[in-house]
Amino acid sequence: MFGKIDLVPWGKLKHAYGDAVDAPKWIRAFDSVEEEDRMEAINYFLLSCAFHQYTLYTVTPFVIPFVIEALESATLGERSTGMCSSMKLELIHFLRLCAQCGQRAMYGHPSPQAPTVEDSIFAGEELYQRCVEDSDERVRSDALWLLDFCRAGKAVRNRSKLPFQN
Repeated sequence: MFGKIDLVPWGKLKHAYGDAVDAPKWIRAFDSVEEEDRMEAINYFLLSCAFHQYTLYTVTPFVIPFVIEALESATLGERSTGMCSSMKLELIHFLRLCAQCGQRAMYGHPSPQAPTVEDSIFAGEELYQRCVEDSDERVRSDALWLLDFCRAGKAVRNRSKLPFQN
């Protein structure tokens, strides 16, 4: 898991507390056997560094694909966060929060090569479709919201193309 984590230029990215050089450590902690590590990865890193008071940072669109990858794990999603919730619920809720805020909520100037928050979210559409069948009503709710977000994004992108464009 997280095989491409070292390909991201973390040192050039920012989160709420400065340089995002610590991002790989926290992303890897999603899969920790220690519940406390997973809880810190959610509370401190995702909900305080990458997403802080409805502000996103240049690191956020790079974190989203790793959150999607973690959600695709058959075992990781069912692990506890130590907060009376599963990793699956916390991770999918983070994605929904990011999608609701979108690129317009980003602080700082991302590289022109960086993905947008929306494009990063759109990449998880197949995962959200699978999560619609989850046993947790809150996971299903966030998954349905994210599916609607993806479908609306496709409709906007399709309307913006001229008839002769592929």
